Amino acid sequence: MDKNLIFKKKQNLLNILNYKLFTLKNVAYLNYIDKLFSKKELFKKIKIDFLDEYIESNYENEIFKIFERGVIKFLHYQNLLQFKFQRKTLTSEMMGIVNINIKNKQSYELIRTLIKLQQKFIVSNIKQDLKYFSHKEILATHKELYSTALISSNISTISHNTFYRDRHNNILKLNFLIPKKHFIIYTHIKYLLNNYNNLTDKKLSYYLEKEFKIYSSQNRICAIRKRYFIPSLTHRDKDIYLEYESKFSNEEILTIQNITCLKGINAVYELRSSAEYRYQYKNTQTVYIGSTNNLYRRLTQYLNNLGHTQKIRDFILGGDIYFRFIKSEHYKDLEKDILEAFHTTYGNYPMLNRYRVL
Repeated sequence: MDKNLIFKKKQNLLNILNYKLFTLKNVAYLNYIDKLFSKKELFKKIKIDFLDEYIESNYENEIFKIFERGVIKFLHYQNLLQFKFQRKTLTSEMMGIVNINIKNKQSYELIRTLIKLQQKFIVSNIKQDLKYFSHKEILATHKELYSTALISSNISTISHNTFYRDRHNNILKLNFLIPKKHFIIYTHIKYLLNNYNNLTDKKLSYYLEKEFKIYSSQNRICAIRKRYFIPSLTHRDKDIYLEYESKFSNEEILTIQNITCLKGINAVYELRSSAEYRYQYKNTQTVYIGSTNNLYRRLTQYLNNLGHTQKIRDFILGGDIYFRFIKSEHYKDLEKDILEAFHTTYGNYPMLNRYRVL
């Protein structure tokens, strides 16, 4: 058989295997490499090197974490491995090793490239500091850093399948560092509305250009507002959440004595703080809205440190928590209506609800 044809087939095989490695969940990828290391005979003539330093971690699906002041720490040695060997010793069994080298190197270099491009955001963790970059700019920055070519199609593949943790332990895809233009405009609209609530779409267009050198038509601003559930000025000025205020029970501190009479009650409930929190349009004590078919059981779970998320558990441990509720047989539908009314009035979902807008 023609040697060129054999070489081409090997390259195609590498591409197929390589793509599979790129799209594996990281926990599966770590297991794959650990199994490979069990074949000790493969490593007799192979030197092992690392692309960067790493720390021990229990986070299995995230490759790196951002710490205070924008410090980046990689979490697994398997994602940083680079095997060195002579090409003439390459066997069919070692094809996977070649693909690991390609996958790790391309992923690592893209991560470092995006960190450089988004350095201001990495340090500040303020979404208004995120910048828009085209794939062309990413490729140019990568070439400047590494003097090698990054495979263009791999930018999307890697960024969609690579996860990291920010400094607040939120899990994000790497493509969060490659934001779309509409998301960049949204973050600046949100910033403007936090400071000047009474802005029409026309005024938003004016301030975007004046303060951020971003030109966006009124029509586009309207479309972006709707995409991210930002109400119009008319709806922002109207306190539609007020209609639910009179329906809630009196506010009480969350203690076992105050919830013993609530067994079997279907309800929508609020968790509230003793202090007010700043939301996009105004302040409120409400930090969470939920619903349940047994209010006593749900509130008991909170008291026993069994909240839905770690943020809720931490919040309840942090001090006095209050609650109030509305009885309803249709509590799930009512919860949805109340959440949407809260979002329209305050500009965001309650801070402890999972699906609050970024």
